[in-house]
Amino acid sequence: MRKYILLLLLLNFAALSAKTADSVMLHIVYNTTYATYGNGHKTHDVMALDVGRTMSHFYSEAQRLRDEQMKKINESNLPLEVAINNAKNVGGGGLQWHVCKRPSGGDSITFYDTFGLDGVKYTEADKRLQWNIEDGDTTICGYSCGKAWTNIGGRRWTVWFTADIPVSDGPWKLRGLPGLILKAVESDGIYSFCCTSITSGNGMFVEMPSGNYTDCTYDEYKTIYYKYNDDPIQFLVTRTGNSLPIPGSKRKSAIISIDEKPFTH
Repeated sequence: MRKYILLLLLLNFAALSAKTADSVMLHIVYNTTYATYGNGHKTHDVMALDVGRTMSHFYSEAQRLRDEQMKKINESNLPLEVAINNAKNVGGGGLQWHVCKRPSGGDSITFYDTFGLDGVKYTEADKRLQWNIEDGDTTICGYSCGKAWTNIGGRRWTVWFTADIPVSDGPWKLRGLPGLILKAVESDGIYSFCCTSITSGNGMFVEMPSGNYTDCTYDEYKTIYYKYNDDPIQFLVTRTGNSLPIPGSKRKSAIISIDEKPFTH
């Protein structure tokens, strides 16, 4: 029965794709765990992968909800004091970075991130990951999954993917297997993603991250990342043109970069 439902969904996806290139064919939700340096604390988030015919978008659902709420407040024309109070009641967002890529293994991946009021993005050529298929299987969300691993940025990632959904995509920058990646775990326990649900797009569109993002190189992104995570208050002060040091503003812990192992402190 599950295969018949999958076939029906795939036929529906094809119909949606014929109408518009960025209709969401699959909406995959992942329970996400990530660590911080300084105290080793583990934090949880709910992230989503929207897969269209020509591109996909991986993002934090908590952050998207926060952005939508803030947008409504900004567009409400409420008195400033009321708007500020409403903004204070908006829940905290999750991970602020996004990844946009082509599910078929296109020519580039764009990574978006936000530091205070600064949004930046860098685009890199699609790197064909060298996957190693391992023995071992499991079942995730009712789908039989095979096992594989690869190295990215000095970290080893082990994933479980299902050939029942022939979409070569997954969380973060992970893709290139003959099926959708439903679970991914970094060997040091820094990040993990585990699928909790798979649905059709229900009329959704694959949307690019909203807001203004400045183009930068990967090396420039790393420089900004270090400066912000080491001392976010001083970073914000400097960006506004004030170079005076702020005593006691050093950060005790920050999210560990997902991009590469040497990124950590």
